[in-house]
Amino acid sequence: MPQLFAGNANFSTIIFADYTNFYAGVNTTTPNNTLTVNGNAYISQNLTAGNNLFISQFATIGQNLSASNINVSGNIDVANLVLLNGVQFDRIASNPGNADTLWVNTSGALFLGNNLINFTGPTGTTGATGATGPTGITGSTGTTGPTGLAQQAILAQQVQLVQPAQQVQLVQLVQ
Repeated sequence: MPQLFAGNANFSTIIFADYTNFYAGVNTTTPNNTLTVNGNAYISQNLTAGNNLFISQFATIGQNLSASNINVSGNIDVANLVLLNGVQFDRIASNPGNADTLWVNTSGALFLGNNLINFTGPTGTTGATGATGPTGITGSTGTTGPTGLAQQAILAQQVQLVQPAQQVQLVQLVQ
């Protein structure tokens, strides 16, 4: 199997090339990919991945990361602001985190922790009273009461109770 070893003065392998499998290794003699680096790598310009970039542990991004889609199976810790054009939440049945978790339930309601975020503002002041409406229709006339005694009959009864000398004067007054 054709191989190339490049080492230092202590005969430690720094670069290894496997020409049969077309693999190259840095600080390893057993590369398992086209390029296997055992240790840190510094790239002073751009790193372009034509298909997928897999990071198995931690990634620290110093300046910019540009990608059309980023899939993260764990947490993302951000030390500064996150600038977004929009956020779309998957609807879930319950809070997946703690009191500081922003999430949307299966009905589409937005929560912070277990507290519903209500977008309804306070009720405003009551407006002025409107104009009075038109007068309603007149109700039906009630039933007629019993017939009363004539005024003269009442006075005649009262005159009979008075002394005979006074009766004449009262009768004249009534007429």
